[in-house]
Amino acid sequence: MHVRQGTAGVPTSLETCRRLSRLTMKLAWIAWSLIFAVAALKPSAVRSADVPAWPAALQAALQAAVCERNGYTPGDIEITYHMTRVPDRCKHATSYHIEIPEFDDAIGPLTAHADCDSANVRIATVAIPVRVSIYARALVTTRLLSRYDVIRPEDIKRERFEVTRIMDWAVTDVDSVVGRRVLRTIGAGQVLDRRALADVPLIRRGDRVTMTYALGTVRASTQAVAVEDGYPDQKILVKLGERQRLVSAMVVDAATVRPILAQAR
Repeated sequence: MHVRQGTAGVPTSLETCRRLSRLTMKLAWIAWSLIFAVAALKPSAVRSADVPAWPAALQAALQAAVCERNGYTPGDIEITYHMTRVPDRCKHATSYHIEIPEFDDAIGPLTAHADCDSANVRIATVAIPVRVSIYARALVTTRLLSRYDVIRPEDIKRERFEVTRIMDWAVTDVDSVVGRRVLRTIGAGQVLDRRALADVPLIRRGDRVTMTYALGTVRASTQAVAVEDGYPDQKILVKLGERQRLVSAMVVDAATVRPILAQAR
């Protein structure tokens, strides 16, 4: 039988088989790629099972342990459970013992461990990654407060707000902020931060003030201009006379200062 040779000296029938084999492999690879792509678009049973169905008794035990550790009441905290599979045997436990690491203050991200018991027998120990958020009836702005605005009663309201990151600085007392000024712009609906507040100075830079002198029974006064803001009993610089001498003075009230140094600076 005569066999036709290819251009490279290989029988044509073998070339055809190899080409068909390569084509078959490519088609198989495309088919598997399509199968995996379609599967990824469908809801996954594993992903659905990852949504935690934590037993109510376990949640109550964890809440009690968290409150005992951080000192807050149940109404002041919110526990967010991360998507973690709950062992089936843990769901049938009759009691739970929660352990929180000694160094953890149970605020913010937290991984606690729950010992799940049934009839005084340990049936499972499960790690519970959660986030503990702290809420308080804090003072929130009702409008945009620009830098150096003085806070009025209508500028704030009390509202339950998450203060996890600013617990030490969130303001809750109305009387402590009304009449004070803000040091930076605060948007409407934001919690007032103690670090962004300051008292309104008695004397502002550029104000004309009266400097009073007293030496025994001799008293005198002169006009001066404040070079900087001043608060009660604070030392500031003022300018005196036409030569604009700089003199240190103590703030007495909103219109009066008394000299500390007699010589010009």
